[in-house]
Amino acid sequence: MSKFLTRLALVYVWALVAVRLIYMLIGDWKWPIIIPMMFFAVLLVPVAIAWAIALRSRSRFLLIGCTLLTLLAVQMYFPRFNRANAETGAATFTVVSFNVLGVNPDPENVARIVAEADADIVGLQEVDSVMANTLETVLAEQYPYQWHDPQGIPGMGILSKHPFERQPFESNSIWVGQTQPVILDTPHGEIAWVNQHYIVTAPFTRDPVEFTNIINWTFDERTVNAQETLNWQSAVVGERPMLVTMDFNGTDFSDAYEVITSGNLADTWLEVGRGFGFTFPPFGTHPLAVLPFPYLRLDYILHTPEL
Repeated sequence: MSKFLTRLALVYVWALVAVRLIYMLIGDWKWPIIIPMMFFAVLLVPVAIAWAIALRSRSRFLLIGCTLLTLLAVQMYFPRFNRANAETGAATFTVVSFNVLGVNPDPENVARIVAEADADIVGLQEVDSVMANTLETVLAEQYPYQWHDPQGIPGMGILSKHPFERQPFESNSIWVGQTQPVILDTPHGEIAWVNQHYIVTAPFTRDPVEFTNIINWTFDERTVNAQETLNWQSAVVGERPMLVTMDFNGTDFSDAYEVITSGNLADTWLEVGRGFGFTFPPFGTHPLAVLPFPYLRLDYILHTPEL
């Protein structure tokens, strides 16, 4: 049994090391890299058991693998716990991105959460008609400027304390929700803002070939989504600062993330947040919600350096 556990630990540790190193070299190659990189944080949990097996068995190859995997994990996640706080004293502009989970049975609670956050702008994803009507009614005074596209899971909504002008957004790719692009008129000047919901990876099929093909395609399509956002920035934004609120449906270890942050759009959480920043899935709300805490980082706010 001890030899079996040692071999099992060897396979586990070196497989994750290989996945991480291959991703660092070539990115989202295909599903054998895509899937474990997406769930890498969860897959790291058994490393403590692997360490115990390595120390007990004194397997040199396993000890080396555990050490290398631990170093890779530290390189990936430790910087997120060592971020500087935002500077104080400057004029502030507060932003919320909030996926309200499609047919939400408690829109009044969503309105309460938004009201208490009291941000300047709120980007909403998965807005249905009941949610839109509730927010328009309850938050009319706090957010006089609203734009809702209530379609349930593909639904979108923006709430703003400041007036805005809607803008066109050219797209030839597939999204969950239709992008909401606006130019905000704020006391700090004009700010370009897009609220987005990127294509989801949801291969509901029992055919293993179709399953892997869908995964590969959705990750490629999400990269196209990201490029279209940058195209909009180039065509419309000009010298204005820019904000993005989004359900990205991808982690920050993906080619699409590399694209969306390849210009001057910075990841707000990685600048001033602290911790893993996981946002999905809330326990009991999704087939993947098997743990009592979120373990995927799928939701983001991005900003240009002026902000």
